[in-house]
Amino acid sequence: MVKFLINVNMSQPKKRKHPHHTDTPKQAGSRMYYRIIPVAMFIFLLFGIGIAFFAVGDDTNWLVIGALIGAACGFLFGYQVAKGLSKK
Repeated sequence: MVKFLINVNMSQPKKRKHPHHTDTPKQAGSRMYYRIIPVAMFIFLLFGIGIAFFAVGDDTNWLVIGALIGAACGFLFGYQVAKGLSKK
């Protein structure tokens, strides 16, 4: 009975990660650049509201549409910038 328990425990090797492969500096640094996305979204949102205000006037529907289009463009721009900076 004891021999059976020893064989069961020994048959399953422990899988440990190598200490040098846990988190590379490139992976840790690439997350840092994705903070630019909300900033770009906010800046483009303001530009979208400004363009909609000067193009159409004080109509709330057009201001909201301009803000949404600006935020979407800001997200795409910020994502591309973050992806380009993280490829160093």
